[in-house]
Amino acid sequence: MSHSDPSLLMKISYSVIVVLLLYVDDIILTGSNSQISYKSNGDIFISQQKYAKDLLVKAGMESCKSCLTPSKPHT
Repeated sequence: MSHSDPSLLMKISYSVIVVLLLYVDDIILTGSNSQISYKSNGDIFISQQKYAKDLLVKAGMESCKSCLTPSKPHT
């Protein structure tokens, strides 16, 4: 996260950089790797699956079983 703009997120790993700027309902995503794959309609899919798995490992919960979290519909 940028110290001057909390809506600017950056990931720097070795020589690769990914930059995401989020403002209200607009998103700009760019990076230094030219091999980002897009779907045929131009969409790009962003997932936090690796982040979630890394977080579970860090908390020592990678072998825990998932369960439903009940809540009222439309909340």
